[in-house]
Amino acid sequence: MQFHNRHSHQAITLEYGGLVDRLKNTKQKDWIKACRSLGLVVQEDRGKGSHCRVVRSEDCNPSEPDCLVMTIPRTQLSANQRAHVKQLVAFGLAYDRYTEKDVWEALGIKIKH
Repeated sequence: MQFHNRHSHQAITLEYGGLVDRLKNTKQKDWIKACRSLGLVVQEDRGKGSHCRVVRSEDCNPSEPDCLVMTIPRTQLSANQRAHVKQLVAFGLAYDRYTEKDVWEALGIKIKH
């Protein structure tokens, strides 16, 4: 299965989408920590910009479209938080690596049952 995150995450409906409001003060370092806890590789030293690249594994070629999971800008806008969560969820589901609940847990947000 090929994963093209720029398109597939848009079709994701978050079961716990209301939790996005709790991400208002989430910083780049928080997203980096969450991605690493989900087993993704964060490349902080790529390029000249302030974005970090998140790829699926150490051995993938970043120029391949299914290698890139997401980019994390230094400055986080609240409008981007939902898209970030959806990108992580879409990747996790596409590769059967983790679930939406795992993403929320990695971000430090508890889901009440």
